[in-house]
Amino acid sequence: MSGSSSTTKSVVAVALSSISPASPKTKQKKKMSIQSSAPDSSRKIITLLEFANAIRVSKRQFYRLIDEKEVPRPAKIGKTSCYCQKDLDAYLAKIEAARS
Repeated sequence: MSGSSSTTKSVVAVALSSISPASPKTKQKKKMSIQSSAPDSSRKIITLLEFANAIRVSKRQFYRLIDEKEVPRPAKIGKTSCYCQKDLDAYLAKIEAARS
């Protein structure tokens, strides 16, 4: 029986040695794909209050701007009213163009 168990151990050892751990290149590729999918500033989510603070108006005045269709309606994420950063950038560009 001892000869059979040593043969089994050697077969297991050979099988384990043939399995190589993940190469560093594979890990690096995975890490690079995570880095490349990081959100840029145009995909950043901001709250209604952050938008209002950025243009320096009160929350009530901001709701008036929404009613007057000066600012787009917010998207809801749960109970929170949210905007994309690009909405704020577009609004600021519109204001800047009107000043020129």
